[in-house]
Amino acid sequence: MTRRNEPVFALELSAAERVFREAGLKPRPHQLEASQGVGDALKAGLDVLLVAPTGFGKTLAVLAALKAGRHLPALWLVRSLEVCKRVMEDALLVGLKPFAAAGRERTCPLASTLGSAVHAWCRVNRARCERYLELLKGGATAPAALSWEDLLGGDVCPYYAQDLYARGADIVVQSYYRRPYPAAVTVVDECHNVVTPRERKLSLATVAKAVAELRVLGRTELAEEVMRLAGLSRSAPLERLPLAELEMALVEAVQRLREVMGLPRLVGAVRTCQFGGAAYREPWEDYVTVYEPPWRPRGGPVVYVTATMPRGLEDLLGVQAEVRVPPERRLRAYVTTWLTTKYGEETWRGYAELLTKLRFMFRRVLAFATERVAIRLLDAVQYYEPELTEPPTDWEGVLLLHSRGRFAEGVDLPADCVVILGAPYLPPEVSARLRKAYRLLGAPEDAAFSVPVLVTTLQCIGRAARSPEQRPVVVLADQRFERFEKELGEYLEIRDLADLKELDGAGG
Repeated sequence: MTRRNEPVFALELSAAERVFREAGLKPRPHQLEASQGVGDALKAGLDVLLVAPTGFGKTLAVLAALKAGRHLPALWLVRSLEVCKRVMEDALLVGLKPFAAAGRERTCPLASTLGSAVHAWCRVNRARCERYLELLKGGATAPAALSWEDLLGGDVCPYYAQDLYARGADIVVQSYYRRPYPAAVTVVDECHNVVTPRERKLSLATVAKAVAELRVLGRTELAEEVMRLAGLSRSAPLERLPLAELEMALVEAVQRLREVMGLPRLVGAVRTCQFGGAAYREPWEDYVTVYEPPWRPRGGPVVYVTATMPRGLEDLLGVQAEVRVPPERRLRAYVTTWLTTKYGEETWRGYAELLTKLRFMFRRVLAFATERVAIRLLDAVQYYEPELTEPPTDWEGVLLLHSRGRFAEGVDLPADCVVILGAPYLPPEVSARLRKAYRLLGAPEDAAFSVPVLVTTLQCIGRAARSPEQRPVVVLADQRFERFEKELGEYLEIRDLADLKELDGAGG
């Protein structure tokens, strides 16, 4: 473990060793040292970043450090609740009591009819909600619960019943975006997600529902302004809408209207934009993409965990200590020097030729592109993300996925070749809007442009390289990747590719 520009004293190795031994676990190579490094930082009260390859056992290493140093209870933040099971299983292995908490949309029985309006409904009606009052009178009825799922189907409010079980847990696992529980330490799993904008889609159909709801409430002028701003292409300046008035309208809507389907999502989008995010719509799209700003959890100390964090990006997290376990081997990667998706300079024919070449060289080609690029290359692929309900398991040819889509993270997609079709920059208007949010984290001026490219690229490549045995050939199909050779060099052995003929030996 390295403290930023200064060594840190060592925690007794036997403490972390004892956790593994008592659990009947044999540490993997370097896992014990990583656990010790995290423990060193926490004992010193420092925020620490742990970077180690997929399959290393980062979760167990951190849990052992938490238990060995008695840094409990801990709040474990995850990108999605689907990850909770893995964290909980590992916590039980080392003798820690976990609890997985969820938000209202998963726990409240009324969410099936109210949808995202359930949050506003709860704020307005909690004092007379039968299930909440029953919880106050009799407490939670489940004798033991490890998850929010164990609390469903009873007579009490499952959302607030979670509070009772979380108090007795050693590890509380929840989404980044749920109301946080107090804890001695916060762990941010897959922390590359907090330094790059999360994307959400606000369909124009949902906007139209919000406009209709505003009109029914008699807020005609506000309804017209919503429709006008949301309908703009390129920059959709939702931050100009009056958030306070929209929030009052939402509260009024859940009291007066039979159904509220548009306002909750609109209010969420406007709130995001006013707190440093951005909204954008391509002229042909029937939705607005809302980009959430990068963030850090409040309080500390914080343990950040990831498999991919290029050097330099740790400054965005404000950590004082790092534990880095380098990958065993770097993947071979080629940068095409004649292709680009830069606005106004796109080499569409060249990309189609590249995909055709790769298809005949490799049995499985996993391709990633932004939606703007993907729609121009559909004739050259056999599978395309919008046509899929889940990732294919038995496929050959070219599988084209969105670089920030449903399958760009958290799934295993073995392939012989991974090709990134264009450097995945955010739209220039979005990057310009996010610069202030990055500056607030102490990042350099260009972070809003470079960080999303680096993180997205490495995450896409990681879909086909989930273990050391998976070694796909990587093609970075945009000449602009040359400017990131230093940052990507820790993970990729990068070579320039001047002509398609040079790929002839790459498949061997």
